[in-house]
Amino acid sequence: MQDDQLMAALLEAFREEARERLEALYSFAEALESGDLTREKVDEAYREAHSLKGAARAVGLTEVVRVCQELESFIGRLKDDGEREPQEVARELYRFIKEIESGIYGWKAASGVSQGEAFSEGAVEKDRGGFFEEGETSEGAVALARTGDKVSYEPLHEPTETVRVNVRRLDVLLRRAEEFIPIKLASSQYAGELKKLYWFLEDVKSRRGDDPDLSYVESVLQRLVLRVESTSRQLDILVEDLLDRAKDLLMQPFSVLFQGMGRMVRELAGELGKEVVFTVDGEDIEIDRRILEELRDPMIHLLRNAVDHGIEVPEERVRRGKDRQGRVGVLIRREEARKVSLVVRDDGRGISVKRVREKALELGLLQQSRLEGMDDFQVLQFIFYPGFSTSPSVTELSGRGLGMSIVKEKIESVGGSVSVSSKEGFGTEFIIELPVSLATFRGILVRDLGRRFVVPTHSVDAVVRLEESDHRALIGGVVSVKHNGQIIPVQRLGAVLGLDRPRRREGDSPSVLLVISASGVRAGFLVEEVITEQEGLIKGLGPHLKSVPFVWAATVLGSGEVVPVLNPGDLVRSLQEKPVAAEDSGEYDRGIPLKRKNILVVEDSITSRTLLKNILEASGFGVITAVDGLEALSLLENYEIDLVVSDVEMPRMNGIELTRRIRASEGMRNLPVILVTGLDSPEDRERGLEAGADAYIVKTDFRQTTLLEVIRRYL
Repeated sequence: MQDDQLMAALLEAFREEARERLEALYSFAEALESGDLTREKVDEAYREAHSLKGAARAVGLTEVVRVCQELESFIGRLKDDGEREPQEVARELYRFIKEIESGIYGWKAASGVSQGEAFSEGAVEKDRGGFFEEGETSEGAVALARTGDKVSYEPLHEPTETVRVNVRRLDVLLRRAEEFIPIKLASSQYAGELKKLYWFLEDVKSRRGDDPDLSYVESVLQRLVLRVESTSRQLDILVEDLLDRAKDLLMQPFSVLFQGMGRMVRELAGELGKEVVFTVDGEDIEIDRRILEELRDPMIHLLRNAVDHGIEVPEERVRRGKDRQGRVGVLIRREEARKVSLVVRDDGRGISVKRVREKALELGLLQQSRLEGMDDFQVLQFIFYPGFSTSPSVTELSGRGLGMSIVKEKIESVGGSVSVSSKEGFGTEFIIELPVSLATFRGILVRDLGRRFVVPTHSVDAVVRLEESDHRALIGGVVSVKHNGQIIPVQRLGAVLGLDRPRRREGDSPSVLLVISASGVRAGFLVEEVITEQEGLIKGLGPHLKSVPFVWAATVLGSGEVVPVLNPGDLVRSLQEKPVAAEDSGEYDRGIPLKRKNILVVEDSITSRTLLKNILEASGFGVITAVDGLEALSLLENYEIDLVVSDVEMPRMNGIELTRRIRASEGMRNLPVILVTGLDSPEDRERGLEAGADAYIVKTDFRQTTLLEVIRRYL
């Protein structure tokens, strides 16, 4: 593809993306104008502006990038500025949107780089080899770009042999095809049940002897079994073929994702006075277009982070004995038939594990004693927490503390996982694992405590049938096993999910160990039975249930039963973050009822109190509420409480004084206390932690997932 054609294609794709994002921003402005504004809508608008800014940068619309940056900051201030009239704020918001529209649909490239220079051999090179293989850097690596005159780009309207179809129509086609999967599974199940009935009839006939009526029924049933089996096989072949063809329509190579990324890296490096070689290996591998779309924002953020935070300026690199040119690369690999991995790597300064530990303590994510027991890899995963940033200042490129949490959220929303490893002074590596398609997936159906669940096959490293001796060792108190030379924690699946434990029944003892991996970490889960592995159709949980712990989606079995699909990342993290008690692994079989954890919510605002209560109860906790610190102390004397979540500013007794009273009490001094407040200054945070709070969450940065993750660390 010629340079002009490539730029036109990129701009056309950008215009389509921008149209949707601008529509979302217009809806936000209308909600603001009408007074129908929520925290969720502000966060969503912030993300739309942030994503639009990243996409504009990729196609070189620097004026649009500048306006998006201003819009992003403007939306961020809405969280705290409640004094201005909504109509006045909406008018200013409309001005931003119209200015962005003008910059986009005017087709002006304000990057200061001509088309030819933007994609010349002297620009950042997409060398498909180099970075991931040992050896010298190739001679053709990049130099920073020359600047040229601003130019206008016009879309090309050349006739083609293809038919342009709205991708939403293709999505509808695939969803319709997917609806045949439960029918196919049901057909196979019915054929199996008919065959069992035929075998039963044969058994009855053999015991009764010759019976004309039974012989007639047997012959009819035999013909029916053969016909149903034949129909089931034909249906299976047709559905598989239909699905494969429908999925092929939505498969795209990773090269689509990386169009313009090299240019973005080069321009960013130029702004920062750095020299960078950008390489991509494996971009011809194909993946579901819907997954590719969700990857665009995370990939832009990771590449910008690599250039901004990772790669040093040339002089610093030379002092450290490195090449002047930093290297940023992406390696794409097809791990197996249904799994793809991406490695995003740079050879820059790396991430300071020490600073991450300090920041985790500062944010109250963990106590010192817990952090000391974590290895460097576990500590580094804290960078994915909302609001976590070690950058000392806020700029267009860094310090907002939102990007990495969005990266993780986006990747997990399509059934993927992400982890980070780094060596200070040598570079950083992000490993992303993804399913090839969202259409169907293979899962392992398991049973524990009378409930059935599906675990994605790609996340299961091993299924181990326990011998009696192994069973006793595990249940008797050993809460870790060695798997492939690695010690991994073990827990019963039902205990992790908080299921009520019934009285012991024959066959209810966990006899199978599932070894599950996510984000490079492994853990073991005991279940009563592994029923089967089967193909399934994924169904989303919808916006109201998307934050249910441990559950990623749902699937429909051949019987029509809807079964939860478990989130491997949540399962593994639960064992990494929470010490595994021996009795939790094995006492199920003794009929001891599982105690539900009780949380005391102390909040004077009825709205906030109700919100917190609903979030916690939906996550399986028992909740008791109080309107201030004095009522909370009274409840603590009369109820068994496992953790306190409290506001700070309250009448009669505030959260700081409540925390001090709890810490001064002999019987409650070890009770975990989490402060959730609108006071976000460093002094307020320090005051709360000095009073003895285990964690301090600012309401302006409040996320349901963050609160639940912090709570689970202390329970």
